[in-house]
Amino acid sequence: MQNNYQGTATVSFNDKTLGTESLNVPYTYITNGGNNGKAYVQVNDHVNRVTSDYMMYYDVTSLVKSGANKATVHTEPSDNKFDGRIKLITLIVAYDDGSGKKIWYQVNRGHDPDTYYVDDNGETYVGSTSFQAALPSDASLTDATLTDVHMASTDGSYTFNGNALTSGTPQGTYCGSDSWDVTDDFKSTGANTLTYDRTDAFYKNALAIMTAEYTTSSSDNGSGNNSSDNGSDNSSDNSGGNNSSDNGSDNSSDNGSDNSSDNSSGNNSSDNGSDNSSDNSSGNNSSDTSNGYTGDKPLETYAHDTVKGDIIYEYGDSKYSGKVFSDGTYTVHHNLKLPADATVKLARLYNYWTWSATRTTGVYPSMNLQFQGTSLTPDAEYSDQKGWGSVYDYPSGTWAYDVTDLIKGSGNYTTVVTNANSDTGNFVCFDGIGLLVVYEDATGNETEYWINEGCDMVSTMSTSGGLTPEEATVKIPFNGSINLSNVDSAKLLTVVQSGGHDGIRLKFNKMNISGVYDSTPYSDLDIDEARPVGNYLLANNNMAQIIPPSITDNSGDYLAPSSAILSVSYKGGTSDNGTSDNGTSDNGTSDNGTSDNGTSDNGTSDNGTSDNGTSDNGTSDNGTSDNGTSDNGTSDNGTSDNGTCDNGTSDNGTCDNGTSSSGSDSATVSLTVNITPAICLQVTPNSVNFGTVKPGASSESVPLTLKNNGHGSIKVTAEVEDQDDGPFNTGLMLDQNKCSDYSKTIASNASETSEAQLDLPGNYSSTGQFNGSLIFWAEAA
Repeated sequence: MQNNYQGTATVSFNDKTLGTESLNVPYTYITNGGNNGKAYVQVNDHVNRVTSDYMMYYDVTSLVKSGANKATVHTEPSDNKFDGRIKLITLIVAYDDGSGKKIWYQVNRGHDPDTYYVDDNGETYVGSTSFQAALPSDASLTDATLTDVHMASTDGSYTFNGNALTSGTPQGTYCGSDSWDVTDDFKSTGANTLTYDRTDAFYKNALAIMTAEYTTSSSDNGSGNNSSDNGSDNSSDNSGGNNSSDNGSDNSSDNGSDNSSDNSSGNNSSDNGSDNSSDNSSGNNSSDTSNGYTGDKPLETYAHDTVKGDIIYEYGDSKYSGKVFSDGTYTVHHNLKLPADATVKLARLYNYWTWSATRTTGVYPSMNLQFQGTSLTPDAEYSDQKGWGSVYDYPSGTWAYDVTDLIKGSGNYTTVVTNANSDTGNFVCFDGIGLLVVYEDATGNETEYWINEGCDMVSTMSTSGGLTPEEATVKIPFNGSINLSNVDSAKLLTVVQSGGHDGIRLKFNKMNISGVYDSTPYSDLDIDEARPVGNYLLANNNMAQIIPPSITDNSGDYLAPSSAILSVSYKGGTSDNGTSDNGTSDNGTSDNGTSDNGTSDNGTSDNGTSDNGTSDNGTSDNGTSDNGTSDNGTSDNGTSDNGTCDNGTSDNGTCDNGTSSSGSDSATVSLTVNITPAICLQVTPNSVNFGTVKPGASSESVPLTLKNNGHGSIKVTAEVEDQDDGPFNTGLMLDQNKCSDYSKTIASNASETSEAQLDLPGNYSSTGQFNGSLIFWAEAA
């Protein structure tokens, strides 16, 4: 272990060479004097050696991407005794997923061995590393997770703040990892200590990662830096390595998705010239049938009927609960207001729950629910679970209860849910409680309604198996016939657990819009109420669909559609408050849909949001000029605000009746019309500055929002205007593809996001400042 067998290691990430390291430094045990008195050798600022192992670490913030990421290490011998095996390749990513959750985290990187040599010297050794927590004074802890990655063929034994932890899996040939829920033992301030000890002849610890999720009373999402800065080298006197702590950028947790690092390392043979690659694409890349995140559970129709009256859906004072442990309770109050002479025909209570587990193992919840002091059993239970992965395989669901006989008119109604699981390590989280009431009223309209319910967990995030939006689409059928000639108005209500992403699309027959799920009333229970859909009704078998965003749209999203109500009011009675939706096209209407892409509390994470490409893009002409987004050459259509049409709410036909001159031999009628373009594309921002980019490196990814303000679907392509062999012709990428290969179809009054990035090859020789243009072309799809 002290021999200096010599060789080289070339390390690359996503086909970018990070360095070629010379592995040619001597090493001496600390008991033999050490290495300038230290138990490790610091080769350079990113490589060290302890015993016969070299550890290399690189900042790949600018290179990491959604989906598959590939790290490759190629070793070559300089003498015939060089081994060249690769024990471990680990990728750690701290990211903002838009969920709005507060995460304090700390990453400790080390190189600390524990061997039987210590015992031979008559000593004992137990390694340790500390996490210096500094949560705000008003923080309420909801979750704490500890992960450890070691380099050994046999796992060690561990304690956290003096309490023993169970270990042993997963374990590979040369490395392994453990992850624990340490919520009960975590200290919000001060030192939290992990100890580790060998259980076999050799053990070496490499990484320890601590995350703590919390809420504060001051605001929903807070601000400030949630990381800890621990940059010291904590070397050990027992052949210890460099136990320095390393902290990157902000880390946010995803509701219900698998955020683990892929720390797998196979049996890397001793072939001195072999290539050893590790693919760190998280999640399950198997077929759709094995991935619980596919859209495979359409919301079912519980009731389809008619009523002379109306429908009310209330969420009361619901809010996200965090973890509710054994014997804990979750309470919601509803203030119901019904017409004085209303008669309740049907009342339904919905318990929306998520993340049910015992410690780190997902389990179906055990819950007792009381409504107005009466214990109820579910009338229907719906649930879904991703069904794979070693962590966060937790079910979510919707439980429905019949409370028709318990609704006595207007008033306050209270629901209390108790976690009835006796295991103290068991928890369940609640997204909210919904109360649905169908009532009869002599002054109401004749209304036909469909009530659909269920729970379908879907996700397009990179950690969720690489599903496309189409594979993760949730369908909501409303079967039956409608007399379209007698329709006065129609409304659609949808409830999505874990919404809060502008890229989620809602389709209803030919209607296709985004920006609907904008965290109203909050992202954990996103409700789109009373959306007018009268213009899109079909005579038979209507269909709604909820479609997650593409992974290129702010990293995709996790969501769980759970409830949908379609109500159709017919002519002949008083309409629903007179708000007939016939003719008032809802294409892109700003209600429920025009949130400022996360300017609410959701996702404005506390640290380093600039690493999402939202830096000062827009200080030059290098980008998304909207020149040329024309209708077959009419270049003014869609450039800037000229195409933001009124979608039917203009002065069409509002002539000045009565302005003619009576008794004359002629009469003049003034005519006014506002003609809106059939093709109308708007792109924001309209300029991009990629900053300084080195050959062989990539710029930050910059999101571009393309909005179709026209009357029909459009197909969008792109081209670059640049000098010959200029940087934009050479390396401008859209959604990780060449601009010449770019194509996207956008529905009427819908928006799509594409990522622009400049990726120059290593042999690119031109230098200086360059300007160019990116032109998006739109044509009828």
